[in-house]
Amino acid sequence: DTLSTVIEVRNNEVISSPATFVGLSLSKCITDSDSVFYEGISCTKIDREGKPSKRIVTLSENNFKFFVTKHRLKRALCSKKMKHMKCIDIADITHVKTGFVSTQSLEFMKKTQRGFCSGGVVSIFFHETDDGRTILNLIINDKTQRDNLINLLKRLLETYHNCKLHVGNLDLLVRYVWNDIDADQNGGLDEKEVNKLLKRLNAHSIKSSELHKSFITEVGTKNGLLSFSQTMSFLHTLKGLGEKSTEDLIWDQVFGKDTEHVSKEEFLQKFLLQHQHETNLDDLKVREIFDHSHKMEIGALCLDNTQTSGEFKRPHFDSYLHGKFNSVFDHDDEEHDESCMTSPLSHYWINTSHNTYLTGSQLTSYSSVEVYMNVLQRGCKCVEIDCWDGWLEENDTKSPVPVVHHGYTL
Repeated sequence: DTLSTVIEVRNNEVISSPATFVGLSLSKCITDSDSVFYEGISCTKIDREGKPSKRIVTLSENNFKFFVTKHRLKRALCSKKMKHMKCIDIADITHVKTGFVSTQSLEFMKKTQRGFCSGGVVSIFFHETDDGRTILNLIINDKTQRDNLINLLKRLLETYHNCKLHVGNLDLLVRYVWNDIDADQNGGLDEKEVNKLLKRLNAHSIKSSELHKSFITEVGTKNGLLSFSQTMSFLHTLKGLGEKSTEDLIWDQVFGKDTEHVSKEEFLQKFLLQHQHETNLDDLKVREIFDHSHKMEIGALCLDNTQTSGEFKRPHFDSYLHGKFNSVFDHDDEEHDESCMTSPLSHYWINTSHNTYLTGSQLTSYSSVEVYMNVLQRGCKCVEIDCWDGWLEENDTKSPVPVVHHGYTL
């Protein structure tokens, strides 16, 4: 079914939720056992130097963020003050590991903390942030809470990454920064917050303030606030008044400046076959593209009641150009072909790493197993392991423990 905008009513005022399809899907995967995470659970965080400190992990009400704080949060505060708190967005999390996974901070803790037990460790890997931290290592001694957190993270991650494919890129970006922009958490953006959003998107100009006022008057919003859907529509309107984007220039070149929508046949003949020369595509593929696009949550079309499933509009075209159907990578090449494996090894490009174990400079940085996990997940096929004699085990004078590090640099 075509995705519809999910709305909520607050004080008799209709307000759209950010990235509604993803948000609704996340809320549906929450179970009764997950309610404890809205209140927060106690744990121990391991910092970069392997030092432990008590923390509380709390899930935001919209299920998009996890907060790691010194003190327990009230659910009301979790929304109002979230922009001032250390948190991890579900969009940034890549994977979750349990037990001792040899991250650098856990290696430090193992050396410095007596009685360290890795059984309760949960490591959350996420995209690099401003402070460069990419792994959150927690010790959760309560097995039930630990297992529930792991299961919750896996469900949220799977749901998010499946559902984001049905949401436009700009919608996902605005959702990502929405809680920072909507400082008072009232579900809508006033003029000051809209200007702040435009600066975050590098789209602010003198004309944008004037356009915002006229847009408010035109759509008749209550209290001068723009909902998420109205904000996306406003951004689309603002985009049309500035310099034309590459997407619009392509549309004008292929379909004409005055063309507002195209049919499946026009899209196939004029763009896919004549412009892109994708001769392997046919009517069935175009139908699949159109069906997928009309199931997308595209903010620029949320307020458009004139669209039909048999036509492509500019926002659909924008979404297609940046989506999976227009990927520069040919996924057919992912199929393994044994007939191509007969040439000498030097004839192949191999994704290779040098001094893989180093976390930074070969003169001053540490060696860590964490780096091996990182490069292997990024597709590296050949790693380097410099293995040296290390220290002796207690009461053993013959078997030094092997260690990996950079030797004889100078």
